[in-house]
Amino acid sequence: MGLFGVAVNSYVLFAVRRNKTFGHAFGKICMSHTAANVGITGVFALLVGPITLFAPELHSTYLGHRCGQILIFFWNAAVLSHFLTALNRFICICWPFDYDLIFTKSRIQATIVIAWILAFCQVFPYFWESCTFGFTFESYSFRFAKGTCGFVIGTVLDYYFSICMVIIIGTIDFLTFWKIKNYKKKTANLSQSGHVNHKVVFRLFYQALIQGLVFGGELISFFTVSKFATGNIWLEFLSTSVAWIMVHTIDGIILIVVHQEIRQACYTMVIEDLAIGTTAT
Repeated sequence: MGLFGVAVNSYVLFAVRRNKTFGHAFGKICMSHTAANVGITGVFALLVGPITLFAPELHSTYLGHRCGQILIFFWNAAVLSHFLTALNRFICICWPFDYDLIFTKSRIQATIVIAWILAFCQVFPYFWESCTFGFTFESYSFRFAKGTCGFVIGTVLDYYFSICMVIIIGTIDFLTFWKIKNYKKKTANLSQSGHVNHKVVFRLFYQALIQGLVFGGELISFFTVSKFATGNIWLEFLSTSVAWIMVHTIDGIILIVVHQEIRQACYTMVIEDLAIGTTAT
């Protein structure tokens, strides 16, 4: 599953980087959260899985606990990148004439760097033994350390923070959808234009809605559903580790389904290469 998630998100990363229709700002932000998806699925596929199968004792060491720290780091980067995506869409719709002034190349790069720095700052306490996020064989999933520090980093800085971010992202996306709908009503006399706007509105709305539900569902599954599965190792495994991998794999699949430019990236590359080869000949 992890390898499949890496493949899906790597393809999205390649497609967005190659396709110029996304624009500089949206394209960079999209690459940021896709890179975070690659990081999470990659850690599960290349570290957590192999260690569990071939060197399980490593999970109980200080070095083994870094897997959980890296996973949370990429998770925070993904959530913050989704926030930037929602904000980018909102500003594009509400202030289209100021969009290029707001999202300059230097500002968008600085914003993305800040998001990743904040993601690292959130996991910095994990370097202490009493604040670890380690893999447990009782549930084949990661658990925060017991005690005050574990509660703070697990419940407050991770769960509550992620829930708040999902709510904020959902609110911004709803306001964006509402703004587009109002604009569509004002231009309803242009039937063809109205039809196109209608399709774009619902495409963006459903993309944001599904992504929000997927991220919110993963949080509920990891922190709530898994508690009801205590004692059943496989149900705990499905509601935590499997759910975590799935949310970042589905996130990449959503982008492929919604954006035709991503689906056609390889086809476009082949056509361009053939054209270049024909011209050279």
